[in-house]
Amino acid sequence: MVATPPHILAAAAHPDPYPFYADLVAHAPLAYDDRCQLWVAASAAAVQELLATPHGRVRPLAEPVPGPLLGTPVEAIYRLLVRMRDDPARQPLKGALATSLTALSPSLVAERSAALAERLGPVPEPERAPAWLSSFILRLPVEVVASLLGAPEADLPQVSRQLQELVACLRPGADGETLARGSAAATALRDYVARLPALSEPAPGQSAALRLTGHGAGQQDAEALVANGVGLLMQSYEATAGLIGNALVALATRPALRARLRDDPELLYATLREVLRYDPPIQNTRRYLASDLQIGRHTLRAGQEVLVVLAAANRDPEVNPDPARFDPYREAPRCFTFGLGSHACPGEQLTLAIAAAAVRYLLAKELDLEQLVATVTYLPLVNARVPRFGVVGPTA
Repeated sequence: MVATPPHILAAAAHPDPYPFYADLVAHAPLAYDDRCQLWVAASAAAVQELLATPHGRVRPLAEPVPGPLLGTPVEAIYRLLVRMRDDPARQPLKGALATSLTALSPSLVAERSAALAERLGPVPEPERAPAWLSSFILRLPVEVVASLLGAPEADLPQVSRQLQELVACLRPGADGETLARGSAAATALRDYVARLPALSEPAPGQSAALRLTGHGAGQQDAEALVANGVGLLMQSYEATAGLIGNALVALATRPALRARLRDDPELLYATLREVLRYDPPIQNTRRYLASDLQIGRHTLRAGQEVLVVLAAANRDPEVNPDPARFDPYREAPRCFTFGLGSHACPGEQLTLAIAAAAVRYLLAKELDLEQLVATVTYLPLVNARVPRFGVVGPTA
């Protein structure tokens, strides 16, 4: 029997946090956690209200950028990310980015993803397959998005390495060396992305499937466009990797479903949407209250922090009956993984297209999924659930 997570902030990396979440939904749908010094919203009703309220901010009012990043090149990117801002000036750029993502051809994304998956192959011998797979699920989404922005194929491994260093320095508790590497990567990525066809006038022979200077985005500040170009790479990293990895974990114990997926491409998308509900790659997000908020019998005070547990709300029986059952055929499922309201993530279709191509490629290679997930662990992250295959103990 797997032990319960010691506290809510350890749940995302736990082998099985879902009984813990179910208990929260049933007995503490919205409650203050004295140990972690924040409110925890677990039920679908509480999560929906916290995501929709104009009183919730994505950063503390007094700290728009985390303290350790101040004065570093990372700050210049972080401060301009539309997903980390609530000011009205962010709305035109957010809308332009959403329009650009919506304009992407799903078939083109699928083709690019399949081609780059082949480039990351071939699948090595069984003893090396776990490490290869752990790297594959993290690299492929970043390299696909970079390619869509116009990056040449030869540059993609370097972009992936630099993105990994940048993301590592954003994690709480990052040490000085990690911050230094992340700062160097931020400078390199910002300069590189600024020159890509997606953000500049393409040179002869250059092209980009994802144009951030179109759909009205060209009227935005150039520095903000570059920062959010880097932001697209950042958002594709752990979230899409987690979806691919968690889909493999789900399929490992469902051989009949794996067999049906080979003959039914539409079922693959339904399966991935059920993974997003059942074992989501993004488990929680946060809101910081700009003013007092009354939810039911609870009064949340201005300045307080709320952990909004999307993964728990996805399994609330009030919105998804029999929530612990994995069912790609589920009728009218409710899924909170991509958020709601003004900060809803616009990248769902892009994420699904990349993940579908990855899972299709990996299933065709007939990996021994049962063996690969036998020792699966999860990256020690607070909000994301990303599997590591064949690794014992926490890894960075």
